[in-house]
Amino acid sequence: MASNDFLKNDLEVLKDLDIESSYIKDDKFQTFYESFSKKNEKHYVNNMSRGEKYIPEMSRILKKNNVPSVFLYMAMAESNFVLEAQSNRKALGLWQFMPGTASEMGLKKNKYIDERMDFIKSTEAAAKYLSKLHGVFGSWYLAALSYNCGDGRLTEGLTRATIDMYCRQNDCNNNPKIQRYKKTLKDYSSGRASYKDVNAIYQDVKTWNYKPGINDLLTDYKGSSGPYIPKESKNYIKKIISLAMMNNNGPANKFNNFGVAGSSSQLVRVEAGSGMMLKNIANLAGVTPEKLKQLNPHLKGSETSPSESGTQIYIPTAKLNQYNENKRNAKNNASDKIKDISIVKEVKTIKDDVENIESDYLKFYTIQKNDNLYRVAKEHGMTMEKVMQDNNMKTSKVKPGDKIVIKLK
Repeated sequence: MASNDFLKNDLEVLKDLDIESSYIKDDKFQTFYESFSKKNEKHYVNNMSRGEKYIPEMSRILKKNNVPSVFLYMAMAESNFVLEAQSNRKALGLWQFMPGTASEMGLKKNKYIDERMDFIKSTEAAAKYLSKLHGVFGSWYLAALSYNCGDGRLTEGLTRATIDMYCRQNDCNNNPKIQRYKKTLKDYSSGRASYKDVNAIYQDVKTWNYKPGINDLLTDYKGSSGPYIPKESKNYIKKIISLAMMNNNGPANKFNNFGVAGSSSQLVRVEAGSGMMLKNIANLAGVTPEKLKQLNPHLKGSETSPSESGTQIYIPTAKLNQYNENKRNAKNNASDKIKDISIVKEVKTIKDDVENIESDYLKFYTIQKNDNLYRVAKEHGMTMEKVMQDNNMKTSKVKPGDKIVIKLK
């Protein structure tokens, strides 16, 4: 591909982020890009290969939510496409959601599940969050910066940058309004003013005819009270741009027709019932329990939640037909056994009649002497709460001769 085609594609990256095209000629950015791309070429290819299972569906989710596909590279910058990626600040998953933001965006986190590691649900939440930030700040690169440093820090930076632009062309020393604004900003940085105070100033200055662009935000101007955004955030936006441009240039461009362009997904989502053992799901799908767990790190334990139906599980797309066929056969087998058992009405215990049933879905058990519900549930790989729920039991007390159903789905 000709160099002018690369330039055109690179400019498209900037356009998607609402960054002025002149930024591609910025000396500091070019120096950053040259160093970053050379140092990370092998790392880049490895990360894209790791993300191959997730990128097609992530791309479709972003498109559905009108979020530019360049934000795939933000996920790459955040986590290197590692589902279990965790920061020392407790951010987790492909999109590195903090617990509070994850909850705000509707991601579940309990003893059974942490949806920050669910690649589809976390991408849906990220698209929702980025759209919200875009609505607040009016451009996609500002949404990315806010995602990294927080909307309070970015609001402060934009406000200070706008005021400084104004003061470079006007005398602000005798302007009481400007001096009052500057004092509030100083108080905010030292914790003596609230975000509400700063945001009120921002709502005013953003109507002025002074609009800081990316160069203004990333530059440390002499006389300014400090950087407009943290150094980490400056490198963060440069990293996203560089990763996207690496997909246009050099050996890394082998991924141009992979994932981002919309190849078929390698994983498919199926719904599992409440309290279902992962080893049984793995058996239905024809994969090892270890492989299933690797694809579903959002599931914390060895079973799905006993109180929530419709838990989403990811299996290889190539295994979907096998999974559906095995599931259908298991259900039919369980149904036939139930019919056979139902005609045996005179027998006091049905344990002997059903002890050979190997259905993954339904088993029957008669409480024996010295049994307790906790032990029976544990022996069947279930929780006591799940067994109580499946049998509409209000108490865990049982006595010999009681008959219970063990539902493994």
